[in-house]
Amino acid sequence: MRRRESARSTKISWESGNLEGTLTDSAICHEERTIPGPGGNIALGILRSKNSAGGLRPAIYYTYGGVMVFGTRFYEIGTTFEYIKQLDVVVVSVEYRLAPDHFDPAPVEDCFAGLQWVSEHATELGINSKKAVISGLSAGGGLAAGIALTARDRGGPDLLGQCLIYLMLDDRMSTVSSHQYILYAAPSRATDLSSLPPTWIDVGTAEVFRDENTELHVWPGAWHAFDIYAPDTEIAALCLETRMAWMKRTLEPVSMNERNLL
Repeated sequence: MRRRESARSTKISWESGNLEGTLTDSAICHEERTIPGPGGNIALGILRSKNSAGGLRPAIYYTYGGVMVFGTRFYEIGTTFEYIKQLDVVVVSVEYRLAPDHFDPAPVEDCFAGLQWVSEHATELGINSKKAVISGLSAGGGLAAGIALTARDRGGPDLLGQCLIYLMLDDRMSTVSSHQYILYAAPSRATDLSSLPPTWIDVGTAEVFRDENTELHVWPGAWHAFDIYAPDTEIAALCLETRMAWMKRTLEPVSMNERNLL
């Protein structure tokens, strides 16, 4: 009980204050939607460029981190701003139920319900439903991987790719890095990884989740969330540039007809 109360106090301290104040980029506008979910209403934050070319745009469905015990749809949302400005994508950030009050699969089911709603209302939101990438960092990366598996198993919505950033993937604590540095839904326990979309994973060498990730970019000397807390370092700049290039390739229209649609 003491551990549960400690986690709840941590969650409250991180969620206090005006998190919407993080939406400070003058080139970006946002709207709020509230939708029904499996455990109550779900809040969605929808961000787009004020200078958007219009029409149906590619989308990034964003699941925030926070060890699954704290955070809101605005947590670390700034990591998506360059995608919005450079690639003219619509970002949808979903809020999900948190531990210790809610256990797996509550967060995944909330996020999946949000993804379904976005797919069903894509035209209304100005989104091309065939151009959707899911992205998350840390705990959000693990959720994103779980959502992609759920979407595959339930027949959609289809995803163009996964951008998984130093994600929490495995709960078995059996890797070298997990013992070097220090749960939750564990996508790594899935035995069938067929029919999943192309996936980007990056992680630092000095990182607790390093060995949980298989097909990945490993950044030497980097620690968890290094691109957020040390963005001016050379390794962070290289990481962000390489990640942006992958996102651009993934979302690039594959035909002239599709380019005209966008």
